[in-house]
Order: sequence, then structure tokens, then C-alpha cells
Amino acid sequence: MGGEGHSVIDSKTGEITNTGGNIRIGDNNWVCMNVCFLKRAQIENGNVVGYGSIVSKPIDASRCVIAGNPAKVIKTDILWADAAPWAYNGEIYRGAPDNGN
Repeated sequence: MGGEGHSVIDSKTGEITNTGGNIRIGDNNWVCMNVCFLKRAQIENGNVVGYGSIVSKPIDASRCVIAGNPAKVIKTDILWADAAPWAYNGEIYRGAPDNGN
């Protein structure tokens, strides 16, 4: 659950105007350092979230590169490997489509 840690109250109605919201991160995502997920942020499965991005709303896309402030999809139809580029041997990370081999 994300929130501001304090209440903002409408002085006329007494209602709290800044309620919190759940944060949901799907499976098999690579979240780089210094990424901030704000209240009600959501990402699906198999994405890469770029360094320092601020995810401030639901992003309804899988297997994408998400980056920026605010974060948005900047590349689609990706798969990622947990091996370093110089050590990559052609095996794709979990969630890769089965090509019948």
C-alpha cells in the first residue's frame, strides 16, 4: 500500500483527499535501481523498468521496456536474459515462448 504518510483534509467537508492505494508488480520483472512505485502503480509480467523511473499509474503491458518520469512503455515485444550480454548463450529468461525445440 502506498501513500503520502500524512493526510490532506478538505476544510469544508472534513474528507481526506489523498487516500492510499495498492501497488502491484507482476512476475519476472527486472526492476533497475532507484525505481519509485507510487500509490496505485501496477506493472504486468516480463517487463524491464529502467533506472530511476517513476511508475505513477497502472501500465497494462507485458514484455516491454518501461522508463521515464512518469514511466511509460518505450519498447515492446522484448524478452530478457539474466546473463550479462557478453555471457549470453542464447537461452532466454523464464516466460519465453516455446518455439518447439
